[in-house]
Amino acid sequence: MTYKSNLYGRSLEYLTAKKIIDKYPNIKLSNATVEMQRRDSKKISQLDKDLLIKMNKSCEKILLWLEKEAGVPDTLLRFSDNAGKEGDPTDIRIKFNVKELNISLKHNNYSIKHQRPYSTAQWFGFEKGSKE
Repeated sequence: MTYKSNLYGRSLEYLTAKKIIDKYPNIKLSNATVEMQRRDSKKISQLDKDLLIKMNKSCEKILLWLEKEAGVPDTLLRFSDNAGKEGDPTDIRIKFNVKELNISLKHNNYSIKHQRPYSTAQWFGFEKGSKE
């Protein structure tokens, strides 16, 4: 994963979660979510000002959609990219009273899910490190 891809992706995840947490300060967070938020808060200062404005606007739209779609959330969970390696692209899961929504955030990418190039051979059934 390139440095900028990692920076932009984690920043967008952080900002989206932060908007939700700020709006709903009593929302439950896992320890992993708290740690990821702490870690990724430091990345925001590395973003270009215009990009940060665009990301914040996107996060506002996501928050408005969530409120319209499901109401007040009670739990927010962030996931590492490890789940994506197993086929689950969820970055953020938001739990509500009777349902949950999984969100896969992409910066400058329209795919729903995409594997990293280095794992393509494994997706086709070849063992990691094989000559094929």
